[in-house]
Amino acid sequence: MRTRSARLSPAHTPNEPLAQLMLEAGFDSRKSFARAVLEESRRAGEPLRHCDHTYVGRWLEGKIPRGKTPVFIAAALTRALGRRITPADLGMPLSGHVPADTGFAYPETSVDAIENLAALWGADLEGARLIRAGQVDRAAWSETSLRWLVNQLRWPDEAERPHGPRVGMADVDRFRATIDLFVQLDNRFGGGHARLGGWCLSRVAVHQVS
Repeated sequence: MRTRSARLSPAHTPNEPLAQLMLEAGFDSRKSFARAVLEESRRAGEPLRHCDHTYVGRWLEGKIPRGKTPVFIAAALTRALGRRITPADLGMPLSGHVPADTGFAYPETSVDAIENLAALWGADLEGARLIRAGQVDRAAWSETSLRWLVNQLRWPDEAERPHGPRVGMADVDRFRATIDLFVQLDNRFGGGHARLGGWCLSRVAVHQVS
């Protein structure tokens, strides 16, 4: 049965990634986590009207909250863990939300560039209206192109670099092979077919990580 505050995930299975991250972050009760999520929504200037331990219980059951709540859940875990957590890490869609100015400014570091691309790619796959119907900002286009010509992308310092698995040449080769495959799909069947394939691949990847 659907409620106004959440919708069932396709499989309707317990959200193990969320439970594990809550435990790792030290949230010893659903009430404490609800308070943390509510505080993140207040920091963002968009306070949630309802958020308590019963909502957390629904999320743990596998129900996906509506609106920007997945963003605030990820933000609460990010703050507690000291590393970036995204709604995708929790098996929750982006709900069509992405900052309107994402990608407008030339990134200062390679990490910023990757995060911008990941946010735009994820929002696109989730069908974000802003991505599909947004207007081109000519001023941002010109400024970003100019900075790309005259500025050198700064590599982040060691302290700024995200911690995670190291990427080797075998990973690079697999990535290039995947790109080549989608180029062939695009050439033979058109962009729509390649896009659908990318969407399916992303869903499989999220399922495997979850």
